[in-house]
Order: sequence, then C-alpha cells, then structure tokens
Amino acid sequence: MTNKVINININRNVTLELFMHENQPRPTILLFPGGGYDYCSERESNPIANAFFDEGYNAAILRYSVGEFKNFAHALDDANEAMSILSSHSSVKSEKIAVIGFSAGGHLAASLSLMGTMKPSLCILGYPATLKSFSKIMRIESESLHTLIDKSTPPTFIFSTFEDQLVPIDNTTKYIEALELNDVPFEAHIFQKGKHGLALGDKRTNMGEADKIEPAFAKWFPLCMMWLKENWGYVEREKNQEPSIRDLMVNETNKNLILEAFDIFESRETLTICRGHTLDNMNKILPDVFTLDKINELKNRLIESAH
Repeated sequence: MTNKVINININRNVTLELFMHENQPRPTILLFPGGGYDYCSERESNPIANAFFDEGYNAAILRYSVGEFKNFAHALDDANEAMSILSSHSSVKSEKIAVIGFSAGGHLAASLSLMGTMKPSLCILGYPATLKSFSKIMRIESESLHTLIDKSTPPTFIFSTFEDQLVPIDNTTKYIEALELNDVPFEAHIFQKGKHGLALGDKRTNMGEADKIEPAFAKWFPLCMMWLKENWGYVEREKNQEPSIRDLMVNETNKNLILEAFDIFESRETLTICRGHTLDNMNKILPDVFTLDKINELKNRLIESAH
C-alpha cells in the first residue's frame, strides 16, 4: 500500500490522503467525512477508507474547507481539485471514481455529482444533508440539491435511518424521489434503527460509544459492495502474505506482544483505524514508529500459528 498526504490548499488546511494499491490501477473511492462543515469527523474518515481498501478499492480522504474556512464554494473547489488529482494518478482507473460522503460530507458528495467539473461515475450518500433548510442550519449557501438532479446525475447509492433526529429523513426521501423522476439508477436503504453519524455502524467506527453500533444499519456496507460490483464488476481483493494486525490479535499472547512493542495501539481509536493493515503496511504508513527492526523483532516473538 502507498499512503500519501497531498496538500491541496495550505491556507485552508485542505488535504487529500491517498491509500493506493500498488499492483495495478484500480477503481477508487473518494471520501468526504461529515461534521456540519465545522470539522471533518474522524469516525467517517480513516476507518471508512480502510474498509474500502480492504475490499480491493483504492481510497482517498478529502479533508475539505471547514471551521473558520467554512464556505461551500471553497469546499466544492476542493472536491473538484481532488477529482482532478485522482483522475491523473497512475494507480487510479479514471473512469471508475466513486464519491462517498456522510451527513455534510454527503451534501458535498451529492454536490460534486451534480455540479462537479469532473463528475464521479458513481455516488454514495450516507444520511446526507441535501435540503436548503438544512444548509441554513449548517450556515452555508446552497440550494436544495434534489432540484439539481437531471439525467446526467451518476447512479446513486443512498442510505439513512428513520430514527435520525439530526438530519431529518426528508433530506433522503426527496432526493430519492428526484432520482426516480429523472430516471437516474439508484439503490436506497432506510433503516429503522440508528442515530445520526453511525458511519459503519460497527466496532470499527463506534470509538467506544455503544449507541454507535447498529447491526441492521451496518448492513449498508456489504450492500454497497454488491452495488459497486453490479455497476463496476468484480474487484479482486489484494492477498496479503502476512496476517493483518486484527488477525494477529485474535490470539491473546500475540495481542499482548503487539501492545508491548507498539504502545501507540493503547489508543482504541488508533487501533481501530490500523488493525486492518499488516505490520509491514504500518511500516509504510508510519515508518518512524513501525521500524523494520522492531517489526522483525516482534515477528520472531509471535507464536508460530500466527505466521
């Protein structure tokens, strides 16, 4: 894996973080975290990118203009620049770039699919904020996005929950209705249970919060995998020669050895983000922490069945 951060706008702290497979050009998922345009949610950042990467897709996280730099026009410029960078990247199949966004990130993802200089070929929206009334709450200037849908809008996968009290469900249902009226292919899932901001809805993104786990809602990810395959075809998962950190830590002895060698994993959030990677991959991501000497020493101590 190649992990790299590209500065898109230093003055506004805008970055594009890449997670690229190295063996061949692949379909790529461009991710916009939520956060009301006030911040970029970590729950909806690296864990989501890792989930898609583990399924064989390249992933990229755009941390767009937020907070003191909040401005929808700037954020859309950031998204357009991210698309331009990805489309010319040697590891990316330029005709197979999908965008995914959550909440306010869903607003930006939908906007890119509707108004982008270079539109993604597929759009995935998680409990998106799409209505002008909600744009006012986020303190940005934007029309209701469903009014901009036309026949050029890319096929869309959209999901939300009935119980979401932060972004009302009509942000999703009005968008679905407009997709249907314009004959845009879509798949929609409205789950009954679940508060706002569930991300994956499982332990990978709950960050220690029990109410962020909803088994039924968590089905959106495998359903989305099926939808991507229906639209793009099968993507081969990269076969690791080494077990992932998650696999190694199934064994209690190995778990203790790993925590002893790398105390960075004492942070639950860090472990959640990294556990899908191998130790060798972590050397590429954080070479100053996961040095080859420390990794090789650890491997020699792990029990035989883990190799």
